[in-house]
Amino acid sequence: MAEGTPDFTNRLLSITTTLSQCELNALLKHLELMAGDTKEKRRNGIITLDCDLDIYDGEVLKPRNVEREYFHILFAELARE
Repeated sequence: MAEGTPDFTNRLLSITTTLSQCELNALLKHLELMAGDTKEKRRNGIITLDCDLDIYDGEVLKPRNVEREYFHILFAELARE
């Protein structure tokens, strides 16, 4: 990790839900708030929790995330389970 970069861990979660894409996104943002994440902290480079909805119902919503190496590694781990 680059010097001065805060430590973090990437995780990937696969779920089945009855929530709509909008509802699921709202839930993820709520989880970020519950973890203490705020716009002010983010402006200062502090990210307590960052939950992204990268794929929903087979549609790639965040192509840049899906192209990253960590995503491919974690996705392969999920596929083995």
